[in-house]
Amino acid sequence: MKFATSIDFGAFIWDEDLFKENQSLFYPILDFLPKLLTAIVNSRTQILFRPELYEEIKSNFPHNLIPADFRDFRSTVIRLTGKLNTLEYSSEKTNLTISPNLVKEYFSISTKDEIEFLINYIYNNDFYSMRYITFSSIWDFNNQIEVSNGEVKLIDVDLADNIEDLNEYSKCLKKRFEHNPKHKKVDTYFKGKKRSKLRCFDGRKKESSIYVQNLLDEAVEINGWFYSYDKKHNVFIRFLRTERNIYHAFEDSPTKDIIDKFNAIQDGE
Repeated sequence: MKFATSIDFGAFIWDEDLFKENQSLFYPILDFLPKLLTAIVNSRTQILFRPELYEEIKSNFPHNLIPADFRDFRSTVIRLTGKLNTLEYSSEKTNLTISPNLVKEYFSISTKDEIEFLINYIYNNDFYSMRYITFSSIWDFNNQIEVSNGEVKLIDVDLADNIEDLNEYSKCLKKRFEHNPKHKKVDTYFKGKKRSKLRCFDGRKKESSIYVQNLLDEAVEINGWFYSYDKKHNVFIRFLRTERNIYHAFEDSPTKDIIDKFNAIQDGE
């Protein structure tokens, strides 16, 4: 299972009538959408996004509404959306009940379809945490979305209207290392099963925790696992998610296929 994020389409594609009625409602989006996207890009968190949605945003972006003081807003948002670590969804719909309704009346037919495809994917796949990010100017509902087709699935909603909200959300994006004491300096065995060692960690030295955290920050996701390379001991480190954003670490001998993928990602291929 994965941690993933989705951003309210209304943050990118605005209701022009609402903007003309009360332009100030959109200033939090102008201020904090670029910061939100930057946090997601830097954390390499997967976001439900695909080329079709990218084209919808570019085509329906509110070019004519952007105040002069925010003239760089469009180019910044388009540039950052192009750098997202995307998790693509298929063009499939099922008969789902969504409350509140995320399909806004002013959206184009193709944008409405994108929302239904995305929600269908969320409903039919498992995530250990799925966050829907929006802004209070375009969201006046509670902090969960209810999706149902007989069985109910809840999606948590976070606001990103101010620096406090953004910092709170950013905390759940950052992967955190916590040492599992069963991984010692040497391999051990319990009931006949091997427990891999972790030589780069020493609980008596604070700098070793910082070192492993840095390895986690630089880790590459391959086949649902995070891998990094410990240059001190010339060994791969595999990180295991235990809950939400908490990870344990241990030494690993990955297959050639994983090593090749790791090197390709490191080389920017």
